Amino acid sequence: GRSQGLPRGSLMRLWKSVHAAGPTGIQAAATLIQQQDFSSAVLADLVEALFVALGQKREETSDLWVAFSERAVAALEQDMSPSWSFFPHRRQSLLRDVARITSAYAVAAPHTKSTTSVCAAAAAGASSMHEQAASDVGLDVEAWRRVAWACAVGGSPHTEIFGFPDVRASGAVSHAVWTSFQHHAIEGPTPLLSEPFPLLYMPCWLTQDLTEVLLAVADAEGLWEASPLAAPGSPPAARTSRSAVLAESRLPRAASKAVLEVQEQAASVFGVSPSHMEPPQLVSYGPGERYAPHVDWGR
Repeated sequence: GRSQGLPRGSLMRLWKSVHAAGPTGIQAAATLIQQQDFSSAVLADLVEALFVALGQKREETSDLWVAFSERAVAALEQDMSPSWSFFPHRRQSLLRDVARITSAYAVAAPHTKSTTSVCAAAAAGASSMHEQAASDVGLDVEAWRRVAWACAVGGSPHTEIFGFPDVRASGAVSHAVWTSFQHHAIEGPTPLLSEPFPLLYMPCWLTQDLTEVLLAVADAEGLWEASPLAAPGSPPAARTSRSAVLAESRLPRAASKAVLEVQEQAASVFGVSPSHMEPPQLVSYGPGERYAPHVDWGR
């Protein structure tokens, strides 16, 4: 961790070796982490590699996440000292590192004390950067949005800093989706409704082979977890299904190709770029499991 630029593959092998050593190896690694001083860039490399290698085993590796959270808060407070205000490009790089750290925590350990402390330090630093950026090159908007997203997903939205997300779609994207759906309603799938928006029935949209690949990788990589409940205050019993997020960073290369095929196929239907898409999710309902009536978006 003292040197930057280590290949992610090497870091992933490191974490897998630590995990293979069992609780003793994890505790030893956590102790070493707490004794080191890391820059935000090195921390981002280590935490991202930990998430990619062992994110689905977060309960087994909780000691590592706690140890890194303490180091992350210390590194963020140090790296975000006033000295960086004179170096706009350094500030851009730092904000991207902050986004990488908070994103890993948001997904690997949401609604935990560790993530809350990391998000608090990240939000405070991002706010200071925002104030400093007014007089020079500005901020990396994409990194700012990633930090805001990570804080919200992690359970600490800090709306006093980031505000509420704008849920309005852009006019160009809306027009592209509308035009594409209108075309498909005429040329291809069976339209069930045409007003106020085309509702299309597309049977066998995914091939059996592709479906089996996606299910197999979710099983093999241990991706199944309790389906999330986004609405604040929702009782756990409202949703009892399991979900598997097919994020590229969690998949072997062969499976990543299958997921990309799904995304490209969906993008062609909607008339937009795959870059507009979140990672696909599989949802499994066993006997008696359910998702109670709910509103998908609320404020």
